Order: sequence, then C-alpha cells, then structure tokens
Amino acid sequence: MARTRRRPGSHQSTSASQPKPVKPTVRKCVIYARVSSQEQRTEGFSIEAQLELLRTYATREKLEVVEEFVDVETAKKAGRTEFTNLLQTVKKRKIDVVLCEKTDRLYRNISDWVTIDKLSLEIHLVKENVVLTEDSRSHDKFIHGIKVLMAKNYIDNLAEETAKGMRQKARQGWWPHAAPLGYLNQRGLDGKNIIVPDPDRAPMIGQMFELYAGGEVSLLELKKRFQTLGLRTKKGNIVSKSTVHYILQNPIYMGQFCWKGDWHKGKHQPIIPGTLWDQVQDLLDERSKSARSGASRLFTFTGVILCGVCAEEGVRRVLTGEEKKKQYVYYSCARCRDLGRPKYHSERKLERRVLTELRKLHIPQEVMRLVADALRGSVVDAGANSDREREGLFSQAQELRRKIRTAFDDRLAGRLPLAVYADLVEGWQIEVEQLENRISAYSKADATLMDLGITLLELATTAADTWKSLSDRERREMLVAATHNSLSWPDRIEVRWRKPFVFLAESANDPDTETAGFLSENGLSEKWLPKQPPALTGPEEVVDIGTLWRRPESSRQREIRERAERVRAARENPPVRVALLNAMRWQEEIEAGAATKAVIARREGYTRARVTQIMKLLDLDAEVRKAVLVMDDSVAGLTAKAAIAMAG
Repeated sequence: MARTRRRPGSHQSTSASQPKPVKPTVRKCVIYARVSSQEQRTEGFSIEAQLELLRTYATREKLEVVEEFVDVETAKKAGRTEFTNLLQTVKKRKIDVVLCEKTDRLYRNISDWVTIDKLSLEIHLVKENVVLTEDSRSHDKFIHGIKVLMAKNYIDNLAEETAKGMRQKARQGWWPHAAPLGYLNQRGLDGKNIIVPDPDRAPMIGQMFELYAGGEVSLLELKKRFQTLGLRTKKGNIVSKSTVHYILQNPIYMGQFCWKGDWHKGKHQPIIPGTLWDQVQDLLDERSKSARSGASRLFTFTGVILCGVCAEEGVRRVLTGEEKKKQYVYYSCARCRDLGRPKYHSERKLERRVLTELRKLHIPQEVMRLVADALRGSVVDAGANSDREREGLFSQAQELRRKIRTAFDDRLAGRLPLAVYADLVEGWQIEVEQLENRISAYSKADATLMDLGITLLELATTAADTWKSLSDRERREMLVAATHNSLSWPDRIEVRWRKPFVFLAESANDPDTETAGFLSENGLSEKWLPKQPPALTGPEEVVDIGTLWRRPESSRQREIRERAERVRAARENPPVRVALLNAMRWQEEIEAGAATKAVIARREGYTRARVTQIMKLLDLDAEVRKAVLVMDDSVAGLTAKAAIAMAG
C-alpha cells in the first residue's frame, strides 16, 4: 500500500491533530484588613471600606478569595492575632497572593516585613497600585522598603505624641488610660475623658477594702465572696485572686495614682479614704512577710518596732518575727541579716521591756476624775454657746437665700442688668457659704469625742494589767494606737509614745510627787485642759476639742483634707450652676453685639459646638433655672450634662 506524503502547506483536518483547549486557572488569594482600635471598628471607620475595595479588586483580577483576616489592634508590636493566622494559612494551603489596602495596613514594624519577605509572597497593595513579587525590580523593592520605614516612623511618632499627651493629662490629675475596675470612663464638661465611680461596682470595691482591713478574711475568701456577689470584670470575667490583690494595692481608689514612675494627686472622686488604704497596705505587707518566712500567725511586734542599729545609720527598717522550734519567737532586721550582722531580739525580752514602759502610764484615781470632769465641762459650755450662735447664723443664711431668689425674679423680668445681678448673687453666695461653714464648725463640740479621749486615758492606765490577757493581734493593735517609730537594740528598747500617752510618760518621769505633772497650783495642769474658747464670733475661733487627742497632721492627712475641701467647694458651687451663669453671660454679650459664639469659644477654650451646647441651658424652665442658681435641694445632684439633655 502506497503512502501519501502531505504536501507542505496542506492542512489535514483530523481530530488527533487539533490542540485541546486549556482551562484558565484561577489563582487563590487571601485578604487582610486592619484598624488601629476597637473604637474605629465599632464606628465603622475603615474595615468595611477596605474589604469592599479588596473584594472588587479580586473579582476584577480573577482571584479567588479563600479567606479574609481582620485585625482590630495596633501594629506597632509583632504578634497580631489575625496576622499570625494569615501567615499560618498561606503556609498550610500554599497560597502565594495576599491582598491589602496599602503598606501601613499590612505591616508597620520591621519584624513583620522580614517575616513576609521570607515567604516569597505576591503582595498586592491595591490603593497604591503596586504588586510586589520576588521578580520585582530592585527599584520597586527599594521604594517599598522606604514606605515600610516611613510607616514605622509614623507609628513611632504617634506613640511618642500619645505618650506625651498622656503624661500631660496625668500631671493635670486625670487618669490617662482605661478606667480601672470600679470606675467608668466619661466625658467631662470640658470634653475631656475622665473617670467617675461606677455606681454598680464602686460600692463593692469599697466593701472589699473594708473587709480586708478588718483582718479576718484572706484574699482567697474575698475572691469567693465577691464572685458570689456578682462582681465581674469589664469583659464579664469573674474576679481572680490576683485581681483582688491588684485592686487592694492600687492607690487610684484613694485618689492618687502612679504614671510612668511619677506620683500624681488625682482629681477624680476617690472610692475609699487614704487612711483605709494605708491600713490595707500595712496588712498586706505583714502577711507577705509572714508568708515568706513560713509563719502562720501575725506576731505582736512585727512591723511595729524599728531596728535601732539601722536607725543610727539613718536607715528605717522594721523588725519581723520568726518562730523557732514552734515555741520561741525571735525578731530580726532583714538589712542586718544581709550585711552579715544579724541581731536577734527575743519576744520575751521585748515583752518585759514594753511592760516596764506601760506600767509608767498610770494616772492616780483623783487626777483621773479631775481630767474627766474638766473635759466634759468644757464640752457643755461650748455646746450651749454654739446652739445660740447656730440659730442666729441659720437665720442669716435663710435671709440671704431669699434675697438671691428675689434678684433672680428681677433678672427674669428685665429689671436687673446681668452684670449687677452676677455681682450681687456672687457676693451673697459667698456669705451663705461662710455662714454654713461657721454652722458646721460649731457642731464639732461633740461629747462623743471627749468620751473617746477619756477612754484612751483609762486604757493607758490599765494597759500593763490587761497585756497578758490579750491575743497577739490585740497587743499589736494596742501598740499601734499608743506608739510609733519605737526603736529596739538587743540590750534595750526606746518606746516613742503618741499623744496623749507621751504626756503620761513625761508626767510619770517627774520625781517630785506622785501627781507631779498632772496638777498645778490652781488645780489641773494646763496641758490636760483644753484652751478656754474666746467669744464665738467666727469659725476660726471655735475650739476643736478633738485637737487635744489628734496627732500632728501628716502630709497624707493634709492631702485628704485638701481633697475633701475641693469636693465640698464643687458641691457648694456645682458645675451646672457655673455653666448656667456662663450661658446667661454669653447670651448678654451676643445680644449686645459684643461677641459671637466663635469669639466666645476661642476666649473660653471651648469648641463652638460646646458653647452652643452650654447655652441650651437657657431653654430650661424658669423655675428649674432659679432652683439651679440658688442651689435648691430639688436639683441636688443634677449634672450639667443631664440639665442640657433636659433642656434639649
């Protein structure tokens, strides 16, 4: 059979010679989007816009989206949750295409850049119209590296400015971070973010401090108790033992806080007094020392007496107790142990020396009776005078309030210019505050405080006799109440008494007579009698009998008092009243053509929207405005925010 040769150029139509059509392959990719904070995501800042852009791009480029990853956190540090999942996915499923909006959305630190570069991925930065692969030109890679460094510089600068702003806010007395448990973040009248007590959790926090200060419960018991009461973290988790410990050590609850190593006095409302916080810290320290030393009991002199050897070197160190052979207790100083010169103090010897000092606190019965009669008599005299004065001052305050109401009516009727009205009301209001302070001062002559002082004297007289019948805790409480900064050496002790016990010790050391120091030529010694009060004409002349027993005011006590005075000042002239007076003054200026809202905003440091918001207070009902200006009880507790909402 002859073969036929195909001529060049001829076409043979056979099925075998036809090439098979090649199906186009669809490349797979993943999408990554990121915002810097949960707030941006909640407000829809950019997540949906990013995803929509990337999905459209994938459809246009015929890319199949396998998975989408969204991070809602800062990219300053490596280790973002969804970013890590993205890396694991591309490795596991062998995906080599990643879609992202732009450079600073994908990585803003060098570590992430190096990690992605090692995977040899194809990066599509859609908004920048850039596709980066291993085969990209060196110039393109160089420009991309510059953008990464610029992104890193941006986040570093942003962090620096943020830290600067937070430090400045801390210096102003405001907590610059998320509110701790027991507080809530809230916008203040000036638009700044401040913290206020959480009405649900703050009472529980205060109760937690009070229970622990009682010394009868442990951290574990506190945790269980407040878990039962329903205390939860802001994320809804139950409180742990470590959370309870952190709360008890946090000074923000007593009005102070530490930010970046600097201590600041906060302007927020404290939940507990500073004295309660100090008491809790002392107890935490004692239990911590006992736990480290393996002790199961709170020793009598632990934390109460200082090391005399260290004190001579200008260093303050307390003695801590340790039980030996389950029956002997010895006290020592940690610093002396570290320096290789341990000085041990036997508890029995310490007890004998302290008892010797306690026996010196003895008042003869006759002198004790004279002290009690003199102190109680001074209370009766002061109380009779203060009742008469209080009634007269109350009448004066009522008359001034009546004048303020009348002036307000004249102002509403247009009979009284704003400038005259403001001067009159301000002067009358100052007089009312002064009268109220004087009324409060007269109430301090309280017999209860005097009975407490007499009880302390009786306790001091019988302390030595009752010492043996007391427990370790009760003995320790007695020493804390009567002494401070006492010093002990291995061979002697120096007891330093608090007032009034120091007067007893000094009187007992007088060798002349049994009652020397207690009695003078005219009867009772002057140092045991309160000073005779002058004519009661003002609050500065009222005798505060409590000062006879009160120790000199410490810096912590002074801070607490000053904070209380600021709180009282805010209560006496509440922000809502200040805002209403400002609104009335601004309205007067605008009507007279002397200023506009923009001018007022620049002058007062507000935004124009804030000025408009405050001026809404003028829309309040006339009776409500009147009640706010005279601070009537019917609007007690009304905030400026609530008043603006009421007016709107």
